[in-house]
Amino acid sequence: MLASRIVNVPLDDPFDVPRLLHRLREIDEQDLAAALAEWAVAHIALDAPSAVAWLLEVLHEMRAQEQVDVLLARNPAAHAALDDPFAVATLLDKLREIATQEPAVTLAERAAARVP
Repeated sequence: MLASRIVNVPLDDPFDVPRLLHRLREIDEQDLAAALAEWAVAHIALDAPSAVAWLLEVLHEMRAQEQVDVLLARNPAAHAALDDPFAVATLLDKLREIATQEPAVTLAERAAARVP
């Protein structure tokens, strides 16, 4: 029953996906969380750095390394909006924690290029 209701949940806000993943894990719906994680890494908008950071964190907590790798292959560091320094720093920290150095360097260089 829960699965049929989740299929109809709109995920327009990039924060909806990590929020829903987090809640699914809290209620021990691991299969649904895994299915959503697989969808999310291919479809989540990459321009919201805080949402991407939160998704990376939740995926890491789920030990979903394959999904982390798929998300990183989409290169969120190259697509993140840079207008919110706190959000950029959040994603930068999460990339440094979870990923190889390359995505963090890419994001740091993009952010540094905007500094006057």
